[in-house]
Amino acid sequence: MQDSQLNTVNPFYLQRVVKLAEHSRIVTSDDVYAANGMKLLAKGTPISHEVQDRLIKHKLKKPLESSLSVADAIDPQYLVALAQDVLASQTKLQPILFFGNHGGQALEILQGLALNGPMRMVLTMLERSGNEELRQSVECALVALVLGIELGLAQERLQHLAIGSLL
Repeated sequence: MQDSQLNTVNPFYLQRVVKLAEHSRIVTSDDVYAANGMKLLAKGTPISHEVQDRLIKHKLKKPLESSLSVADAIDPQYLVALAQDVLASQTKLQPILFFGNHGGQALEILQGLALNGPMRMVLTMLERSGNEELRQSVECALVALVLGIELGLAQERLQHLAIGSLL
């Protein structure tokens, strides 16, 4: 197997995952193997500080992000509710968000996003940070979508734009 950055556990990501695991149940969604084939964690293993120490010491067969799931992860419905709140609030972004009256279409795009496990994990970490990080990401996504809609981007491109601006 070719040595890659993807084989190395990102300590900053793992630290945020462990911190999130203090309040939300995070488990491995697949068995986790070291690059040499040694099984490190069985499917369903809860993430904890002990697991963190074990993972940091090894290169993995596949990125850790693809092997974790959080029980109460953010979903598109939550993003839409947050986006509706952003649209209803008095922010400096109002002139942009209501440009061309594209807010409704932007909400539909957010509603239809197919969020995979790693994306849901990152969005959940943003939401649970307590620093309005997810709200800021949603604001960014709304601005990007309004501009993309105004430019006439295709639906698929708008979905990619939304995901990229959320993360």
